[in-house]
Amino acid sequence: MGSNVVNTPIFSNAKIKVKYHVVASAALCTKVVHPIQIASTLSLLLMNITEKAKEELENRVQKLARFIEKKGVGSLYLNRAKKVQKTANIAILMGAVVTIAGGAIWAISKLNQED
Repeated sequence: MGSNVVNTPIFSNAKIKVKYHVVASAALCTKVVHPIQIASTLSLLLMNITEKAKEELENRVQKLARFIEKKGVGSLYLNRAKKVQKTANIAILMGAVVTIAGGAIWAISKLNQED
């Protein structure tokens, strides 16, 4: 009866080493791993998996939202409303600029008339 010890990674990304003790006559194989190694590696794997899953879900939701915005019910009205709001914002900005410029010109003319 002989015993062989082989160090083999079971998770290539996590770099866990597992010792295999093989008993030749009984053809039994057992894995011996330290529980601390398993816990820390599993927590890292779960964090990576959850982060990747979260990013993938966020990307899919954003793609779906863009699709609904472009092709969904009311998308034509939404696009029109965006254009109207943009035009209104430009008009308000121009009105404010004209008002400020007019006030400045009026103030300067008042100062010149008093002199």
